[in-house]
Amino acid sequence: MKTADGTATGTGVVLTATGQILTNYHVISGAVSDGGQTTVTFGNGSTAPATVTGTDKSLDVAVITASGVSGLTPAVLGDSSGVQVGDPVVAIGNPEGLTGTVTSGIISAENREVTVQVDEGTTRGNGGFGFPGCPA
Repeated sequence: MKTADGTATGTGVVLTATGQILTNYHVISGAVSDGGQTTVTFGNGSTAPATVTGTDKSLDVAVITASGVSGLTPAVLGDSSGVQVGDPVVAIGNPEGLTGTVTSGIISAENREVTVQVDEGTTRGNGGFGFPGCPA
């Protein structure tokens, strides 16, 4: 995503064959507040312009819709009601262009409230992670 202040990168999950994609709010916040252009790059290298179609800043989630695409393969999402503390989990992504990044761990707690600080004043210049003292 490009804005007057620079660019942001992040990972998304394809929700529909016609281009709805789930991503993080902090990734597209510049497009919401600064009128920036959002471009999606798919795994095969193709790109498409996208618009922000839904956000929840407090949960750090957003839905964008890529224009002019069809036939995408939506992700198959599991049922989290069966997850238990101690279960193994895997996070797959593309942070800052590191293609094929995989992190594994275990479920350490359930129903724990997590507060994500996404105020642009505290995330600019530190990689967008919400930790004001963390260098970029």
